[in-house]
Amino acid sequence: MEPEVSSLGYAFFMNTESEHFLFIGGNDDAKKKRANRNIWALSIGMLLMNVSSSLVYICMPFFFKYCCNLKSGLAGAIEGIVEGFSLLIRTFAGSLSDIARKRRPFIITGYLFTFLARAFIAASSSIDSVLLVISSRFLDKLGNGIQASPREALISDSVSSDIIGKAYGFNKAFGLIGSVAGSLLALLIFVWLDKVNFTILFFTASCLSLFAILIAVVFVKDVDIEEKSSKRQKQNLSKNSSIKIKHAVAKLREFSFEYWKVVCVASLFKLGYFSGTYMMLLFSDSKIGSFFFLDFARKPHIAGPIVMLIQNVMSAAFSLPFGNFSDRQDRRASVAIGLSCMLASLLCFGLFASSSIFVCIGVALYGIQMGMQGALLALLSDTMPKELSGTGFGVFYTFTGISVILTNWAIMGPIWDSYSPSAAFLTVCMPIALSLIVLSFVKANPTKNR
Repeated sequence: MEPEVSSLGYAFFMNTESEHFLFIGGNDDAKKKRANRNIWALSIGMLLMNVSSSLVYICMPFFFKYCCNLKSGLAGAIEGIVEGFSLLIRTFAGSLSDIARKRRPFIITGYLFTFLARAFIAASSSIDSVLLVISSRFLDKLGNGIQASPREALISDSVSSDIIGKAYGFNKAFGLIGSVAGSLLALLIFVWLDKVNFTILFFTASCLSLFAILIAVVFVKDVDIEEKSSKRQKQNLSKNSSIKIKHAVAKLREFSFEYWKVVCVASLFKLGYFSGTYMMLLFSDSKIGSFFFLDFARKPHIAGPIVMLIQNVMSAAFSLPFGNFSDRQDRRASVAIGLSCMLASLLCFGLFASSSIFVCIGVALYGIQMGMQGALLALLSDTMPKELSGTGFGVFYTFTGISVILTNWAIMGPIWDSYSPSAAFLTVCMPIALSLIVLSFVKANPTKNR
């Protein structure tokens, strides 16, 4: 029998083999309603934040290169380093959200920092201060890092394990739809205007972030997390924060070997993961000339939204299918497909950088592997205790953050400027290939401590 829903509610992604229905409105119990509201609010907030992020992200490479006169490799390295910095911040935010037993305050605080950072970028671009722009980018990524692990942990808290892949895929899809919308908006502005006003674009991005804050404040609620500990232990933990911290550190020993293998896969994967800035600059610097009647020679910054549009459309198209497939089949298969797409993307950039067709194929493959990352998070979630999911995600982001920083700072940037873009892309193929090998040693059905 199909579930009853009110005129205000809709059922999505029904699992006909059980009583679970993801995102049901209407005649549902209070716990499910709160879960539905959380998933929807977090997803809509992510959509708005990603529209905002896309506008900033697309503009930054060309702002650095043409307004700040930075080399392409250095511009890409800066963006890659701030992305890695964001991943490192997620470590502490995730652990603190476990200790505090709250996710919502971290999400709202992170959104607030992001809003302030983008307002500062708008101000700094108008006064032409490179140092202030870079500082604002770090503040932006600080905000992103503060909210990311708690947000993903709250998604894990809100739904049961048999539909968590769908939940992550759904959230990721909304974020990618926002990225597509942001890319389209940037493309329209760049094509329409002969001279782009970066200040207005950055200010628009900050306003969108403000709307995401309002949604989080009004609709997102924390979910009670059941700990596998005695009543006396819970009372002690509530009294002493230092005991909480020691408890969280001690609990790290409970993470399974499978968890650490998945972290190893992700770390190797991110060691070959480069900032999208490099793709945008590759497209604009290549001798393509024109593409779909767009003159890159006169407006090289048009390459930015084109690259991001192709990437985000592919990511949005494959995010939910990857999530659904990972719930029904071996999650390793979804991850393996994504890693293979990343490797093929690097080969397209490294071997055929002067071909607009192969560059576009490479961008599309890069987008497909981004859609896989919800499945990677679901695979990781399967291997760790639910009451420490924030810490688990935090540790995951520590290792992947270090990998991203090393790749962009020590590999991609220097090789790009000293040798060639092709050499840089081919170099980072090696850790991706290694991640595929390590993935084969992860169990098909990791132990679920949920």
